[in-house]
Amino acid sequence: MNGIKVAVVIHAFHLDVLGELLSYLENMICKFDLYLNFAEITNTNKEQVYKIREEVSAKFPESCYFSTSDNRGQDLGGFFASTEEARKRKLSYDYVCKIHTKASGSKLFFPIRGGPLCTQTQWRQALLETLLGSKHQVKTIFDIFESYPNMGLISNNKFYCNDFLEFANKENYNYFMKKLKLKKESCWPYASDFLAGTMFWMRGEIWDFLMDKEITINDFEKGAAPDGLRSHAFERIFGAVVRHLDYGVWMF
Repeated sequence: MNGIKVAVVIHAFHLDVLGELLSYLENMICKFDLYLNFAEITNTNKEQVYKIREEVSAKFPESCYFSTSDNRGQDLGGFFASTEEARKRKLSYDYVCKIHTKASGSKLFFPIRGGPLCTQTQWRQALLETLLGSKHQVKTIFDIFESYPNMGLISNNKFYCNDFLEFANKENYNYFMKKLKLKKESCWPYASDFLAGTMFWMRGEIWDFLMDKEITINDFEKGAAPDGLRSHAFERIFGAVVRHLDYGVWMF
């Protein structure tokens, strides 16, 4: 895969899971830039974070960019902290993989209404397997992008849904819709499909579009919640951005 520019963007909150994510990078079939965001650095975790940074820097010399996101916006805050690193360096890519350290858990639940019954761990691993599960899978994804120029986002069909939850997300969704100046026909209530879990491959043009609109971590609140935060609204906005740019989605 010579000539293509690829980035992998990781948000790390649950540091106990980060090693699992990094192991999946062994399945990459080309050179790539790695963006690694830490949710926050505290007196409790700073030694662990610094050790991870040293190990990752040694493994990916000259191609790794670190950031912190002040525990804002969950994985979306981390994603936009990484976006700022790319913007500062005026870097652009053909394909971008967005993943994060979704928490482990053994309790069965439904991540989305009508979706699969699974644990938090199974949800995370299903998404990671779809995106980076083998060298063959990564090559297949690149081949899809090459063969179908209208495809903008690729992920796991089991978690592609339209579970909008209006009462929790409408106000924050409208905030981002206006800030991004999205076409109304691309957005809820006209269209509302999105990828629950926000782990996917996307075309670089989608990341470039978001860079140009200058969404930052300051657009998100501190802390976490099951739903109703701006991060949950932006999880749904990603689908609207794909539609706004006239791209389709490919779900395995």
